Amino acid sequence: MRAWAVALVALAGCDRLFEITHVDPTSVDAMSTIDTPPDATHLCPGDYHAIPGAPDVSLYRWNPAQLIWSEAEADCEDDSPYPITHLLVFDRPGEMEAVRAALNAMFFNQFASHTGYARNVLDNPYEFYAVTGEPVPQTRPPWNMGEPTGTVGPGEETTVRFESFTDLIDQPWDFPLSSLCECDQRPVTKTFTLNR
Repeated sequence: MRAWAVALVALAGCDRLFEITHVDPTSVDAMSTIDTPPDATHLCPGDYHAIPGAPDVSLYRWNPAQLIWSEAEADCEDDSPYPITHLLVFDRPGEMEAVRAALNAMFFNQFASHTGYARNVLDNPYEFYAVTGEPVPQTRPPWNMGEPTGTVGPGEETTVRFESFTDLIDQPWDFPLSSLCECDQRPVTKTFTLNR
């Protein structure tokens, strides 16, 4: 009987037999802007789910709580003991469109979400970075028309959101919104000073 069980596990694979969900960093879209897979793969938290059409390497969790950007990012990072969860970062072709379509279907075209992009308050007001370290191109897309506006002073815009019918928009650091966390095996490598 023991030989039969070992043969079944070997044939089916542990992940299929026990319905384990994991993220495979080698299945990244060929057009990916991320060329180097992470050193290790960890299981994503159980409350993270795939979005149809989004990259296979990413799972997501919606948080309806109205939080400011730094609270939302900390909430996402706290989801795993490994540095594999953070606010949503659009780093693969088609990801923004797939996520927007899924959220529009869930919320009847009425959503707004923090993203994992910000800038340091004393830096160039048009230069934003992902929490995973990459600079955000200053082009449309990913920015909405006329964005980033680069507001400095009162209401200074140091964080980024996206909504039902818009691409990225810069916003004040203390603007409360819902958020979408992402588990994609990519660690947070950049932190920000958001206000003076």
